[in-house]
Amino acid sequence: MKKTIAFWIAACFICIGTTVLITACDLFGDTKRPVILTGIEITGQPENTSYIIDESLDLGGLEVSAIYSDGSSEVLEHEDLSFSGFDSDTPGSKTVIVSYQEHTAEFQVTVAFQFTDMDSFKRYLDRQTAGTTPENPVFLPKQIDLGNMTEYDSGWQELLRIIDAAEKYVALDLSACTMTGTEFDPDNSIAVGKDLIVSLVLPDAATEIADGESYTKSTFQYFSSLTTVSGANIETVGELAFSVLKNLASANFPAAVTIGASAFYECTSLETVYFPNAVNIRSSAFSECTSLVSVDFPKANFIYDADDWYSIDQYVFSKCTSLVSASFPSATAIVQGLFDGCTSLEEVYFPNVQYIDDSAFMNTEDIPMTITLGITAPRIDGTPFNWFEWDTEYSSPAGKIVTVRIPPDASGYDDEWQNDFGSYDWGYPLKPSVDVVMETIP
Repeated sequence: MKKTIAFWIAACFICIGTTVLITACDLFGDTKRPVILTGIEITGQPENTSYIIDESLDLGGLEVSAIYSDGSSEVLEHEDLSFSGFDSDTPGSKTVIVSYQEHTAEFQVTVAFQFTDMDSFKRYLDRQTAGTTPENPVFLPKQIDLGNMTEYDSGWQELLRIIDAAEKYVALDLSACTMTGTEFDPDNSIAVGKDLIVSLVLPDAATEIADGESYTKSTFQYFSSLTTVSGANIETVGELAFSVLKNLASANFPAAVTIGASAFYECTSLETVYFPNAVNIRSSAFSECTSLVSVDFPKANFIYDADDWYSIDQYVFSKCTSLVSASFPSATAIVQGLFDGCTSLEEVYFPNVQYIDDSAFMNTEDIPMTITLGITAPRIDGTPFNWFEWDTEYSSPAGKIVTVRIPPDASGYDDEWQNDFGSYDWGYPLKPSVDVVMETIP
């Protein structure tokens, strides 16, 4: 019976001299499944995964393969793919999505906060929604060549012009910038763009800040919105560098050795100063910084000359009316007018002092004060607590108590020393100006 059926099937397909041969699969249905696309994979990572602001996506080295249902694969051409998720307008980690038909794969890149050129910087700044107020500035870490900063075509002045044109407040980080020379001189003859800089980090290449010309023509004249300034490698802060900057609240110069005369004169908002290596603090450096509450200069000393009426270090903190405490563990002298007019001063620490000059604590009013001194009583020249205002008649405080704290084995703090320390000389004989109370440090 089976042979008959097979013969009949074969006979049925012999027609007009042509034989058509079929298989059982042709009769009963093909069981082989079609090959279909099941996904795509990143089979070769791109060569460039690190970008800077405004840089275009680089597909060099990227290999994307199509994976099929039968286990086979083929490398796809870039023009057959679509890409999304890449954005170099802002810094950070980015996920780039690769699409082919309905399938996707992805890879990661990072965008650093650097700029290819000034044009890319300008485009970036124009895109920002921040910067409309000083409280919400645009953060700008720049890596450019500032060049000779006082020249019109320098990188520094071009940067200022871009900031000015964008009309955006900025927090400017120049730490990675190069420059001509090592003196940071922002050129106080030009104003453009400076009023929009809220905070400033100076280049690591800078080791000194240029001198200003006068109280009203400081090095940083026109930086009217500046609230914080720092510089990792600044060793010298020039004379009159920041004087009369009314909004400056913080100054951080960890490597600074010298602070020039009147460097921060009348910075009335200055609250925080960090100078751990400062040795030389020149005359009136912080005079009339009325928001300073506490100062600590672990290495600072003051130049004292008994034969020179005008010390180059005099009146450093004059009229710092909010100053409560001052620590100078290395200083050997408290010079003339050092704390003149510091009407809130309560704690003073000078454990190595050898000389206390005339008028050192003049016009500190009648609030109690504690002064920590060293093992040997310092020489007193003149009268440290003179009480004199140039626009009024001189007078002495009523009932001011000064507690002098000394080590247990200290010497020289006898009654005569105490009288010299607490007297004033506007009129003779010497009259007691303050009540001196001696206290031994436990």
